[in-house]
Amino acid sequence: MQKLVSIIIPVYNAEHYIREAVNSALAQTYAHIEVVVVDDGSTDGTKGTLRNYIAEKRIRYVFQTHKGLPAARNTAIRNSRGEYLALLDADDVFFPEKIERQV
Repeated sequence: MQKLVSIIIPVYNAEHYIREAVNSALAQTYAHIEVVVVDDGSTDGTKGTLRNYIAEKRIRYVFQTHKGLPAARNTAIRNSRGEYLALLDADDVFFPEKIERQV
């Protein structure tokens, strides 16, 4: 049985980057993943950019008032169900095989 991996993405005002980060998380060759995005009080169009992912339940989206990166990561961890965690910044991407190779 495959272990669940939670990909944690904290985001703050990254509407121009977040779609690419989320797509790279969802494109993993290791299929047993969940993507948890914590919006740390963004005031730009970040939530709108993520609207379809949220509606299709492809990601778990949590909004919180702005508390900073460590707090956003901690919130994401509390909202994750995976046995393993993978941290992905909102302005970064994973290669498709990243999770598979690490597991």
